[in-house]
Amino acid sequence: MDGNIQRFQNEHIPCENLFILVQFLLYCPRTNAAVKRVFPISKDFWTCEKSRLNIDTRAEALAEKFNMKDISCSDISNLLLEDDTMTKNIHSMEK
Repeated sequence: MDGNIQRFQNEHIPCENLFILVQFLLYCPRTNAAVKRVFPISKDFWTCEKSRLNIDTRAEALAEKFNMKDISCSDISNLLLEDDTMTKNIHSMEK
């Protein structure tokens, strides 16, 4: 890899944008499996018969479902017991 970088530098070829492009391509997922997992789970949230939640609340529930899957219920309970402001925010009408 260093040889290729040296070649770009020796021949005075600007390659800063090339590195950004490679980083972006390596960052992109190879499959759409994560998106396909969301649809069966979100089906229950998005039907009017099962839920009368607004769209923002449904989106947050889906985000919680996927982003907090490694946290146990007891960890969340301990977090709420330790943080009084979070508990007050949950019970307040200002959301």
